[in-house]
Amino acid sequence: MFAARLAHVLTAPVICLDDLTPSWTGPDRETALLVEQILAPLTRGGPARYQFFDWVKDQYTEWRDVAPNPIILAEGVGAGSRIVRPYLTYLIWVEAPGALRLTRGLERDGQARLPEWNRWREREDALFRREETRTCADLTVDGAPSVAHDPAAEFVLLAR
Repeated sequence: MFAARLAHVLTAPVICLDDLTPSWTGPDRETALLVEQILAPLTRGGPARYQFFDWVKDQYTEWRDVAPNPIILAEGVGAGSRIVRPYLTYLIWVEAPGALRLTRGLERDGQARLPEWNRWREREDALFRREETRTCADLTVDGAPSVAHDPAAEFVLLAR
């Protein structure tokens, strides 16, 4: 996972937007929560808290704290949305074919989730078009590179 490797190098926490998304209703509902519960409080210099969504239980569970840090990584579909951009210093787009994204999701969630994944992908594609996320990125990396590289230490750049 690109965000996890980057977080390790930068010693920065990662906020995974899946942890904010209320079940399969997203992918755009978590962006307001990201701003309200995390980014706005941190921008004001205070700590932040968000309620973790447990996908297995299909409900919000415990609250998690996010301490102020010079760098915070937000990872997920809505992380580059317009509502989030005023809080961003840098936006990285990870380019990957739709079929590969689906395969990765089904490997994680199981074949039984195919109907949810199909609906999610439609909403995800619509969100990216509406928000123009890819064109606003400062950097685009290849999420399915065919170039030989060490994925633990390197990434493949597509565009700046």
